[in-house]
Amino acid sequence: MNILLLFLLLNLKEPQIKFPIIFDSLENGLKIYGYRDNKLPMVRLRVIIRAGSSYDPIGKEGLANLVVNMLLRGTKKRSYEELYNFVENLGGRLEGYCDYDFSQIEIVTLSRYLDTMIILLKEILTMPKFAEEDFIKLKREIIGRIKISENFPTYILEKEFQKNFYPKDYPYRHLPEGEITSLEKIEIRDIKNFYEAYYHPNNYFFILVGDFLLERLKEKMKELFSNLPRKEIPRLKIESFPKIEKKKMIVIKKKEINQSYILLGFEAPSGNNLDVIPLRVMNFIFGGGALNSRLGKLIREKEGLAYDVGSYFTRRYFPSHFICEMQTEIKNTDYAIDLIIEELKKLKEKGINKDELIQAKRFYFGNIPISIDSYSDKANIIREIAILELGLDYLSRLLTEINKLTCEKINEIAKRYIKDNFLLIIVSNIEKENLKIRDWETEFIEK
Repeated sequence: MNILLLFLLLNLKEPQIKFPIIFDSLENGLKIYGYRDNKLPMVRLRVIIRAGSSYDPIGKEGLANLVVNMLLRGTKKRSYEELYNFVENLGGRLEGYCDYDFSQIEIVTLSRYLDTMIILLKEILTMPKFAEEDFIKLKREIIGRIKISENFPTYILEKEFQKNFYPKDYPYRHLPEGEITSLEKIEIRDIKNFYEAYYHPNNYFFILVGDFLLERLKEKMKELFSNLPRKEIPRLKIESFPKIEKKKMIVIKKKEINQSYILLGFEAPSGNNLDVIPLRVMNFIFGGGALNSRLGKLIREKEGLAYDVGSYFTRRYFPSHFICEMQTEIKNTDYAIDLIIEELKKLKEKGINKDELIQAKRFYFGNIPISIDSYSDKANIIREIAILELGLDYLSRLLTEINKLTCEKINEIAKRYIKDNFLLIIVSNIEKENLKIRDWETEFIEK
């Protein structure tokens, strides 16, 4: 080994992260996570419901997203406008959000109004109005946004990849907002039934980041939420997991675009799998590290084929996918695809080198501490820890595990997880005859 590399490897210092997460729970199963930070007189208050789009019934995709947004369309005490005006008049912000594994309601507030906002949050959670006219209007708004999104190649790319990658009954097969055809089937009684099934204290966890007093918070939460009854929550039953059995390419021909949008993917483990940490480092070296990654250096800098190229894998509760993606001129489509496939093969067969590992460790040692700087960053990492059940000491363990990684470990992970078979989606204005003939299953779709 080069003496300089050996010196650098031996002298990489693992940073010490102090990230003391407060945890408490009520007897009814409601969980509370907190991080005290009094730099600013404000609090970011979230309630997370383990009822994201993965819990949508088949044929009614988009239901979880409708439910969480309907909660913010008014309560039995306040209209939609009154709800938002109340928060905004006190200098706060109210938002709802639906992801694959969870739904979320967030209030950002000044510290002195925290008790008031917790009371409001209880009102939102326990006294929904679920008015038919609000439901019709919201559904129309979401369908309108989907129609606009369908004009964007990146939206088509993601939607088609998930639909073709996952088994028909798999929870990640659709985007959280659903599809127009599925939304049209959803009725107000579906909203009420979903709410009755999943919106209970033992399916909630609260996250607070900012300037608050712990004992006062505990008292307030107990006062407001301890009387809510625990109920049995339906759990997902997954019969089959994603597995790509052969190379498949789907080309979606879309006029009036002058680039090819390319997405290639294969299976990845669940976000709490022990292999995720070495996979993160492997991915940084391969395509996650922007210009410093293999894909960035080869495809962007050396070949000049793309400004935007990279790779990532999603960290979710159930097994999901690893992705390589890029955009390039239509004439370069085949060449770019060949380069990605060749780089994946090279990583699998030859692995990484010690210089790449040193650079990756340096990145994580420098990046992770600053990636949890803002209140939003802190709330996000606490949410990930809670959803994926990673443990309160996750951040310190993450750095320790990264520090322990060797080239041999990452190379073993690359051999195990980089697959020979994959799903390739292309959105482009390319003609069928201008694509290389390959011995893959191929499908062409006109948009």
